[in-house]
Amino acid sequence: MNKFGKKIFLPILALLLLASCSDFFNDAKKSAYSDFTITVPAETERGIVKADKTTAKEGQSVSLEISIKSGYELILLDVVDANGSFVTLEGSGTERTFKMPAQNVEVKPVFVAFATTGEYKDEGNDLVSFGLWPQTKKAAGLAVYERVSKTEGCFTYCRGDDGQWYSKFKDEWFKVERVGWRVLETDSSGQKFLLAEKILYAKAFNSSDNVIYEYSEIRKWLNGNSSSDRESDYGGAPGFLQTAFTADEQKSIADTSVANDDASTLPVEFNTFSAEEKANWSPNGYTTEATTDKIFLLSINEATRPGYLFGHYDDTTIAKRVKTPVDFCASEGEAKFGKWSLRSPASQHYVNQIQIVVWDGYILMYYGTTTYGVVPALRVKNTP
Repeated sequence: MNKFGKKIFLPILALLLLASCSDFFNDAKKSAYSDFTITVPAETERGIVKADKTTAKEGQSVSLEISIKSGYELILLDVVDANGSFVTLEGSGTERTFKMPAQNVEVKPVFVAFATTGEYKDEGNDLVSFGLWPQTKKAAGLAVYERVSKTEGCFTYCRGDDGQWYSKFKDEWFKVERVGWRVLETDSSGQKFLLAEKILYAKAFNSSDNVIYEYSEIRKWLNGNSSSDRESDYGGAPGFLQTAFTADEQKSIADTSVANDDASTLPVEFNTFSAEEKANWSPNGYTTEATTDKIFLLSINEATRPGYLFGHYDDTTIAKRVKTPVDFCASEGEAKFGKWSLRSPASQHYVNQIQIVVWDGYILMYYGTTTYGVVPALRVKNTP
């Protein structure tokens, strides 16, 4: 560049730098003296958030007052600037404050109804509801807030816009709902014997060929055991018991002596069988002493008792033995076909197999390493 060019270029550069600095200082001055807008949502049936001003300058304190309608709660409150960044909020409860940024902001509250609880409830017609479990697939368009979560046993739940909790499985959300149970029996003390109305989960009896219920993985999962001792300690990895029921609700569930003897592996009508039929039902030696559990599977003896409104093991007309899976496990293993496990090992002619109920209520024998549906049973005290 020649001397003449330099003489022209340098003044121009200086002017550009001066203009740039001027713009910078003007922007800073404008930011310091400008009012930025605070947008709050309109009042709804769930609640309202009011700001103490509609505009504010950068750095100015803004107060928010929250009013929550009866039956609802506030689960999220965000202040978002024009760039989508969160503004830091101070305070708690129904009063919050924030410092105004050099941008417009929007206040975004999320009010939801109180979530369903799992307390024991008599529904009539020998049906009760008790405990909570993921069941129905989330309705289309309903928002689930993953920032609002809690751990329940072996699952993580997130709050939905309808107020209910949801569990994610294979990239799909399922609503956590009250579990329905059928009352099979009420004893003289008022204690009730309950069986889940639907298939709630899909799990193999065991990952090995061992079909002794006492040492099965499914028993550990039902009760949350950390060991395979005969007496359940309920102190290990969380399972169905710790997931479906709160600590207080668990106190309402009785410890049950669960029979695992030869008689428990035979249908109630065994004594009416012919000699040939009895030979086919000879126990296979996988029976043990009784276990003490809060949650368990039915035996074939229990699943064929007329007093529980069940019938003959090969009867396909026993509607109360027919179970369908909840959405949460409707595509899993053999559960999707309505097959569910009993705790009884098969007869001596079917080594390493267990007894299962199939889609029409018929009871068959098949391998325990296959993933079947889980239909829990339990006994509740007379004052749950």
